[in-house]
Amino acid sequence: MSSQNFQHQRTHGEAKADKAAPLQALYPAAKVDDGSGRPTMVGRCKGPRYSGTEARPPNRPSATLAVRICPPRRVGSGSVSPSTPPACISTGRQPPPLPGTKSPNSHRPVTPVQLISCGINGQRGMTSPSQLSPDAFPAWALLNDVVFSGVKLQQTEDRGFGLVADGDLGASESNASPLMRIPQDLVLSADAVDEYSKVDQNFKQLLEAAGRESTRKDIMLYLLCHLVHSRRGPSASRGVPSTPWTEYVRFLPRPVPVPSMWSEPERTLLNGTSLETALRAKFAALTHEFDELRDKTETMPFWNSFLWETGMTSLDDWVLADAWYRSRCLELPQIGDAMVPGLDMVNHSASPTAYYEVDGTNGVALLMRPGCTASSGQEVTISYGDAKPAAEMLFSYGFIDKDSTARELALHLEPFPDDPLAKAKLHVFKGPPIVKLSLSSDGQTLTWDSQFVYLMCLNEEDGLGFRVLQDTAGGRQLRMLWHEDDVTEQAGDFEALIQGHDLCEVFKLRAVAVLSEKIEAQLASIKAGPPDDQLQPLVAAGLLREECIEAARALKKLETELLEAAAAALEQQVRTRRASILAKRVLHARGMARALPHPTASRTMTALHRNPYMT
Repeated sequence: MSSQNFQHQRTHGEAKADKAAPLQALYPAAKVDDGSGRPTMVGRCKGPRYSGTEARPPNRPSATLAVRICPPRRVGSGSVSPSTPPACISTGRQPPPLPGTKSPNSHRPVTPVQLISCGINGQRGMTSPSQLSPDAFPAWALLNDVVFSGVKLQQTEDRGFGLVADGDLGASESNASPLMRIPQDLVLSADAVDEYSKVDQNFKQLLEAAGRESTRKDIMLYLLCHLVHSRRGPSASRGVPSTPWTEYVRFLPRPVPVPSMWSEPERTLLNGTSLETALRAKFAALTHEFDELRDKTETMPFWNSFLWETGMTSLDDWVLADAWYRSRCLELPQIGDAMVPGLDMVNHSASPTAYYEVDGTNGVALLMRPGCTASSGQEVTISYGDAKPAAEMLFSYGFIDKDSTARELALHLEPFPDDPLAKAKLHVFKGPPIVKLSLSSDGQTLTWDSQFVYLMCLNEEDGLGFRVLQDTAGGRQLRMLWHEDDVTEQAGDFEALIQGHDLCEVFKLRAVAVLSEKIEAQLASIKAGPPDDQLQPLVAAGLLREECIEAARALKKLETELLEAAAAALEQQVRTRRASILAKRVLHARGMARALPHPTASRTMTALHRNPYMT
């Protein structure tokens, strides 16, 4: 079904009273025409006024309705008028679009509110005065040309809001119409943020000062600005130019059920798991980013007034923007990381019935998977990633997929506290100092991967060294040496460097022994948590939520099983490698015994038994 036909049905085929309520809830300033159900242009708009019954001028999309309804400028990837008067940019006023250009309104990405893309077992999140009811979302979607066909947003039994079939959906064909289509101008991507900065000079100043580092940070700055703007309300004297996202952020859940938004007592439930270190690192990074943002913008008059003088912006807002981004971001072909309204309403399943794709210049479409069907009332699902381990799913989306077959775990490795080269190793090493453990689906085969553990186990006596060199520009660089060869660029592949070394097997034994000790310590830590009966009083006191306890319990169960399998496998590897080294040393010693006095050979064998690491 085309967007035009969809809008026609929504306008003339539904009861007018049903539309008036959500429209007025979403846009209190809009007047609803009794005949058409469309809001009338009202407010401070400097452009021409159009009612819902007037003929629309050429190139003026139906979504452009009112100052509060339509963004004054577009944030999408389409054209932006180069002749926009600076006065309109600074005041937030919206001049009428030039002939042949797209309406400012048809631009921005939307992130469906109701969709708990994180799938947190029905948690709706806290409400606040700046939030909108999910009942108003269909009106927002209609005004911004988000087309639903055969599906609707609805509260599910145990997964919060989701997308369900509005009738029986047959198997997808090559020419089947999309279940949902989101205009490209609504996709919030790096390009969309860049286009918005061309319209709003204040935001451009913010982006130049505190952004331009990553797509994530640029989108988070955009979300933060519109979060604060929506909180200030229409009476605020100055703000950022409104877009569909200004209203859309009012639909998004608060809090998001990811662990970074759990309370401090709730986060302690994850102690001993692989997320304990990850959460500490995430909070340290978010705090640093927020402090840096404040330092860089307090001296800017507009942003000091908008963000800081009012006291309306806090670290919690930055944490919220990060949670929105992590739980709702998609990787789109030709576009990159982006947030897409509507798609984040679709919940995850290990056996999904739908998929999404970039549909040329038409935007993003949701389609049924070939061979899949859905009966009326059945939830339509997509996959957030079938290879993501439980910890990553909980960290990014706030839930654990019980049907997932992925059994993986990543643990942080710390250099030895008495290692004089520890800081140098961390500085030169490419990538995070972790070990990845993987268990086969049948639970029989354990594999591990860690390049840092090899570097961690080597020292100067083995041939490892560091040197500070001065380059031709006068700068100083830390270089890593292996037997006097510069191997700085190979720091992330040290296993290959030690191949062929006389002590290669000894180095590998050290690595396996270190990992075995790490696994044993992790197992002891994960089993040291309080029993469930001690948690119930905290639940009764409102300090813990049952859903957080359940999520932490599920993660601990999965990671304990994997750690126990890893401990057994690594212990066996230690025994095997130690026996292999001793056997080789014995054979070597016997060969040497022919040329050495008997007492000397005896002392050598005794030393080998006492210290298998002896070189």
